[in-house]
Amino acid sequence: MKRAYTAFVAMLDHADTLPLHSREQQLSALMVDPQLSRVLKRADELRSKNLTSYGQVIVHITSVIINGHEATLHDCQDSSNAGIMSRTTHKKINRGVKKGNTRAYMIKGTAGQWRVSKYVVLGEGC
Repeated sequence: MKRAYTAFVAMLDHADTLPLHSREQQLSALMVDPQLSRVLKRADELRSKNLTSYGQVIVHITSVIINGHEATLHDCQDSSNAGIMSRTTHKKINRGVKKGNTRAYMIKGTAGQWRVSKYVVLGEGC
């Protein structure tokens, strides 16, 4: 499950750059609705504003609670070298924080694969 979450965060780092014809399929390997729809919408919004993501978020999982086919994972991630920038000028618009408190709700599918169903940013500091 930790591996699935780490892959999910890595995919978020570049979801808007995935090819349009296969974006949903690639993302659905790591997430389900409502998170899948949120990420697809966000990727479209970035593209429409001529923005793109940059950098890489570093995962620091602090706890995992598993209850059958559902799990809640807490992460104190470092996104200080990641953010949003202009697609054409590469000028950075914003960047993340050193300690970002996040929570992911995950569901285990019938094939045994964990996927993120909801990802919540709780704020800075953890």
